[in-house]
Amino acid sequence: MKKWFKKINDFIPHHLKVIFKIYVSGIFLFTILRLILFFATLNQLPSIQENNVWIMMQAFFMGWRFDTVISGYILMLPIVILSVGELFRKHRKYFVGLVKIFIITLYILAFLICFADIPFYIQFGNRFNMSAFQWLDSPVFVIQMIVSEYRYWLAAVPFILFSFLWFKWVNFLFRNYSNKNLFWNIHSKPKGILIFSIASILFMGITFLGIRGRMEQKSPIRIGTAFFSPYPYANQLGLNPVFTLMRSWLDTQKSENQEIHYISDEQAIAIMQKHLGVDTLINESPIARARNSGLKPLNYNVVIVIMESMGAQNMARFGNSENFTPVLDDLATKSICFDQAYTTGIHTYNGIFSSLFAFPAIPQKHPFNDFPINIYSGLSGILKENGYQTLFFIPHDDQFDNLGGFLTANHFDDITSQKHYPKEKVISNLGVPDHIMFEFAVEKISQKSLHGKPFLAAFMTASNHGPYIFPSDIALRPKSSDVKKQMIEYSDWAIGQFLTQASKQTWFDSTIFVFVADHGFNAPGPHEIPLSYHHTPFLIYAPAIIDSVFSSSEIASQMDIFPTLMGMLKIPFVNNTLGVDLLNENRQYAIVANNSSYGVVSKEWFLVVREDGTTLFYNILENNSLRFSNKETQKIMMEFAQSNYQITQYLTKHKLSGIK
Repeated sequence: MKKWFKKINDFIPHHLKVIFKIYVSGIFLFTILRLILFFATLNQLPSIQENNVWIMMQAFFMGWRFDTVISGYILMLPIVILSVGELFRKHRKYFVGLVKIFIITLYILAFLICFADIPFYIQFGNRFNMSAFQWLDSPVFVIQMIVSEYRYWLAAVPFILFSFLWFKWVNFLFRNYSNKNLFWNIHSKPKGILIFSIASILFMGITFLGIRGRMEQKSPIRIGTAFFSPYPYANQLGLNPVFTLMRSWLDTQKSENQEIHYISDEQAIAIMQKHLGVDTLINESPIARARNSGLKPLNYNVVIVIMESMGAQNMARFGNSENFTPVLDDLATKSICFDQAYTTGIHTYNGIFSSLFAFPAIPQKHPFNDFPINIYSGLSGILKENGYQTLFFIPHDDQFDNLGGFLTANHFDDITSQKHYPKEKVISNLGVPDHIMFEFAVEKISQKSLHGKPFLAAFMTASNHGPYIFPSDIALRPKSSDVKKQMIEYSDWAIGQFLTQASKQTWFDSTIFVFVADHGFNAPGPHEIPLSYHHTPFLIYAPAIIDSVFSSSEIASQMDIFPTLMGMLKIPFVNNTLGVDLLNENRQYAIVANNSSYGVVSKEWFLVVREDGTTLFYNILENNSLRFSNKETQKIMMEFAQSNYQITQYLTKHKLSGIK
């Protein structure tokens, strides 16, 4: 065994051995720092109510993954420099000296951030991020605060010790390395160079994988990857504060993450309070209003299917003559159907966010990528608080768009994604076809229903999105030869299969089903913001629960799903969102966002506001003609949209969006 080990050791270039030792020792010190944080926050451990040893083991394993990402970022350049340096024997010492200073400096900086993270986490409950620097415009105050806080002094002692030991250790490794002969002085030169090149390239590839953090094609490691459990403490423990600081800094540089200033917060609050009928404040949130007080909860199960790109124009009900959606068209006649329903945005994350949490899609904003992750008092949180099981099903990788992390933080306890389905069923980077997801879900929901607790099960389909792959092993024979149209037919068929399977389950008769789209699609039309991208189905189907079905021509929004369902469930709650109960309240306008522009739709008018503030005003009832009058109506509609966006930012900024 020793002989084989020596042979393998001889074939590994010296500089890679040094880098590997630095990686291992860096991981060891990162782990020590995570242990310090763990012991400093032991009072939070009781929040993990079961299997806390196993949960903590997973958190530390997750920590190793994030520590590896940071180590990879630090070590990639030294690997390249040392590999090049081996080719220049004369100047080898300069390459070694440069790398040594680089590694010592960056690791010590990383350790400093980790030490600063400990009191930061204890104080704020989040890992170190850019919010730590929000007081830089008052440096004297900050310095005085640091000097007067004994915890920071206590943290300085081990940090100095860490830095000293690290300096000595790296110097020792490189002193030994500098004394080694060139790799090809050990082997014959041609053979030695070949082995050296292959080993160096392979090591760079492994380091790149370490930086990426995941093997999955769809998304690299994200902050949301750490959210593996329903316990915030365990999820936060798995993060590396250098990673969270880097991620939050990068996010602040994006134009979409700059604050909006459409109107003042005070003006937005006054406008939305009027529209929502808020006359008495019941908590710190200016839009919170009590609903269903004194009613007896019905506790029906809830299933929400958010359909990918299923615009209203796909359906015969809304004028399509190709009969692509027989299931949805038939379902509309058996449901409460809102014929004038609009999505808030044009991206899948907009659709999920607005449908479940009842806030709009602010132009150029990505609500799932915020760090710290914002908490919302949406459907999952309220129902979980009332004893519901909360499940989410998605056919592909749940780390795309940081979806898994966001939903876990926002009260979804069970997220089923690509890693849970049979590998042979995965057909593209969008995971499994819709019908496979539905089959898997029906079985899982049926098992969950045996627990005797009601459930919320939300779905996001994906097959009606490129790359379009029509499943070859199903009975459906599409009418169209166009694969995009085939996928519309398939998506509709999969919904039918799901309902057929669900109807055979014991939980079917006590379940309210909602079918809505994340957004529509871009079809030719007269409007600068295509309404086809926002006009979608919105069906509430519950044959054993709803006494009489009907269709409504009133304006509806994705944001209304949550409060409308709560009205049907009769569960008392605080509606701290911008949605309304469509069965008991009226919505005058729906707001839509198309990246940098936004619009406001009423039964008669459609106002489009461009990024530069110029407007277009269409009369929907009169052949979508452009109008240049009705300035007062335009002003009211614009202020309505701006108030929705401004107050959403206000609530998240002041941590009021999660108040229940």
